Amino acid sequence: MAKQLRYTFLYRSILGIRKFYFPVFLVTAVSIFSAQKTGIVLPEYLNNHVNDFLCLPLVLYIGQFCVRIIRSDSTLQLPISLLLCITVYYAVYFEYYLPNVNARYTGDPVDVMLYFFGMLFFYIVEYGSQKK
Repeated sequence: MAKQLRYTFLYRSILGIRKFYFPVFLVTAVSIFSAQKTGIVLPEYLNNHVNDFLCLPLVLYIGQFCVRIIRSDSTLQLPISLLLCITVYYAVYFEYYLPNVNARYTGDPVDVMLYFFGMLFFYIVEYGSQKK
């Protein structure tokens, strides 16, 4: 009974997060970007890392939304292999390739880790609450 209660609570919590994470993440990312562009000094972790975590949940959510519209299937889920491919692409492109061709970019292993945590967040929130 306690185990069932624990899973029910977890399921409801994930459903609650799923309803509001996209707009909250989007407003947070745009706010940080706007502050950076206007010269507002932000704490180092906000300035350098938060958007790296927020990036993949936003990109994957928008991608999944578009595919669901194109396929006319509101329950379509992106396969984990595609989520991993997109995450690896972002990590290689933004943390390896761009720093080698443009001095504006710097490669940071913490950012790579945050991309994967962001993808994991998306996976757990979007697919972790599916009743089997």
